[in-house]
Amino acid sequence: MYVTVFAVEVSKLSFETIALLNATVVAPVFLKMIPLAFCDRYPVGKYGRRRPYMLISAAVYALCFAVLSQITTFNFLWLAMVVISMIAWVVADGSFDGLTVDATPHGKAGVMQGVAWGGRGLGAALGGLIFAFMATGIDWSIIVLITGLFAILQCLSGIIIREPKVTKERIASVREFKRVFGRRETQVGLVYIFLASAGLAVSETLASSYFKTQGQISDMLLGVTIALVNSGIFVGSLVFGFVSDKTGTRRALIFGNIFGVTACLLLASVMPEQILWLMVSAFLIGAFQGAQMTSLLRMYMELSPAAIGGTMFATYTSIGNAGMALLGSLTISIVSSMVGAAYSMLSVIPYVLLASLMIPLMKLQPKRSKPQDDNSSKR
Repeated sequence: MYVTVFAVEVSKLSFETIALLNATVVAPVFLKMIPLAFCDRYPVGKYGRRRPYMLISAAVYALCFAVLSQITTFNFLWLAMVVISMIAWVVADGSFDGLTVDATPHGKAGVMQGVAWGGRGLGAALGGLIFAFMATGIDWSIIVLITGLFAILQCLSGIIIREPKVTKERIASVREFKRVFGRRETQVGLVYIFLASAGLAVSETLASSYFKTQGQISDMLLGVTIALVNSGIFVGSLVFGFVSDKTGTRRALIFGNIFGVTACLLLASVMPEQILWLMVSAFLIGAFQGAQMTSLLRMYMELSPAAIGGTMFATYTSIGNAGMALLGSLTISIVSSMVGAAYSMLSVIPYVLLASLMIPLMKLQPKRSKPQDDNSSKR
């Protein structure tokens, strides 16, 4: 949001330049596994593999946002600070992901990921409205500094979470990488994630533009609509997180895909001037796609052995982002030019259905009573 607002409102850049800018800025997101492989392999003394890198990210955030708050024109320094801050985000976010693999108790993967993804949705709902309100009456530099402060606090919050002791068996090695990537679950899982994530393309990458053009609503109603989507993500993720701990990963993926397909059908039902239905659909779409994402995140955890938990979780996340931003968005763009925006929402359903056929090929947690341990890779 910061990059878009700066490019449009402050620097008055063209749409073509903004598109190229976004591609440059998000590049580190697709390469999360590279810095996380380093973190998995090299703990910092007795402090572990997660918290030290969170602290480093916090220090980098402080520098980047301090500099960004003083820049009011688009230039190389601004671009460098944004890209470096994105790399810091990749390291911090990946460290948190790795810590969830390390520290989440048995039988609580669904609850943990439901709360995490649901909290993200709630934060996006509140943060978007607050950001829009602040932007109308507060100096630009103050907004940037406040954004940086929250980024730093996010990193520091990880310090209070106790990381399990790093033993020799929990240190990443080349042999472990080869073994894990040679597993059928890993290979099938990567393809599954790429296909299933295509169904999340609208809620994650195209929601604002779709609801604006298809619903023909004002900017104010658009803000409310996006807030409803994110509120739905909060509710759907939280509820389904608890449910998935009872159903197990395999059934959670099946239910999640059913919810994802239903969300696509609801998206196709959005029509101009049907404001009430738009609002109801927005909330339900968020809830259903939040449930689907929670099932995927649960799968990420199960397929991430402790020794390379950060690397594998980051790899799955990167593939999921690629599925949303490339496969899903590209398909919707092509189909939309042929049949219109509404029907293009149905074009990603075949990917989700194809992914569902791959679930029996993976040995996944069938129910709550079966342990989810570090030796899951031996199954």
